[in-house]
Amino acid sequence: KSYEDQVTFDDSALESFFKGAQDRYRDPEKRQVSYVLFKTEDYLGGVQVTEDDARQRYEENKEKYRHEAEVHARHILFNLKQDAPEEEVSKVRAEAEKVLAEAKKGKNFTELAKKYSQDPSAAQNGGDLGYFTRGKMIAPFSEAAFSMKPGEISDLVRSPFGFHIIKVEDVRPEKTESWEEARASVEKSMKEEKARDIAFGKAQAFADLAYAQRDVANAAEAQKLKLTGDKVWVSQSEILPGLEGADPPVMQKIFALGEKEVSDVLETPKGFLVLEVTGKQEPQVPPFAKVKDRVVQDYKKEKASELTNMKAVELIAAAKNAGSLEQVAKEKKFEVKKSGWFSRRDPDKDLMPLRQGTGFNTLFELEGSRPFTDAPLPMGNRFVVVQLLGKKAVEEGLEKERDSIVKRIQQVKEGALWQSWMDAERAKSKVEIYREL
Repeated sequence: KSYEDQVTFDDSALESFFKGAQDRYRDPEKRQVSYVLFKTEDYLGGVQVTEDDARQRYEENKEKYRHEAEVHARHILFNLKQDAPEEEVSKVRAEAEKVLAEAKKGKNFTELAKKYSQDPSAAQNGGDLGYFTRGKMIAPFSEAAFSMKPGEISDLVRSPFGFHIIKVEDVRPEKTESWEEARASVEKSMKEEKARDIAFGKAQAFADLAYAQRDVANAAEAQKLKLTGDKVWVSQSEILPGLEGADPPVMQKIFALGEKEVSDVLETPKGFLVLEVTGKQEPQVPPFAKVKDRVVQDYKKEKASELTNMKAVELIAAAKNAGSLEQVAKEKKFEVKKSGWFSRRDPDKDLMPLRQGTGFNTLFELEGSRPFTDAPLPMGNRFVVVQLLGKKAVEEGLEKERDSIVKRIQQVKEGALWQSWMDAERAKSKVEIYREL
């Protein structure tokens, strides 16, 4: 992104780029629709629920109103692998015990969590886990948390993630809502069910009329109904105005209709929909002027990527010549980072994104006699230039795992090869889905 401002262009270059990448800007197939949405909420006012009926519903569904016990807790996490050697376990335990002692002396637990916890979210939330039920946390953590009272601080608790210090803020015991507590929600649920039944009946009657007339707009006028949408253009991935959320099953049914065809009653979370397809538009490439802003963004991004790669190639050449990436990078005012020792199983956090491609394996192919890669390594929207500083022999005991490691690597390479072939085929093919089966 830092090179985008250096990209220059004129309309001729943009139009040439646009012509070579038209599929990127192709508008999807669209439908023009007119429809009426029968909202459940519109019929709530005319619905009544008797106390006897509501009470019977409550008694028949009492289990629905039972709430499991919950605990509100904070924790401070000290990361430790489950199979860590005893020497590392002792070191981490000693660090955790120092913080535990501070917590037990009454130091602010939230501030201790922000300062010491290795849970990534702790810096923002002070180790707050909110309310949770017993089954939401791993067994050792839950057992400790649910054995404590509000305000108590646990001893060190070991889990597969490491050592935890837990502070319980509040406890909500298991409880079944009484009829008085549940009454409002029971009545609300029953009213919504009845209102939804009314909405469906209205939609069904309207659908019959619209189907007979082959025209949703005329049927709406005859029944003095307002069209929710009048000749609205939508693609299959868009949201119909009035629905306030994506509804893929409904959109699939709409795109299975022919032009001038009226739908059956379509169920949505907000109510019921009756719709007519009033027009169709096949996938098409819009005029350059309409998408020029997008073309400018894409052109700058692509050319900036080429420029970035070129600068990285120049950096590799200069580093090879000088024998030092650090020296040359500092001269050219690039940021230089130095990793610690890492392995395939325990990668350096800054180089972790390389695992998404082949770049991570490339690092392990470097040798003392060939400490630089031949080309920059793409990593998301960046390029990385590396120099090998050291390489250790295979750990003892790793030979026992060789077969399983080879198998995993083979699966990764097979998957990458398959995906590469699929991408290549997709790039040179025109794929159209006329109807989902």
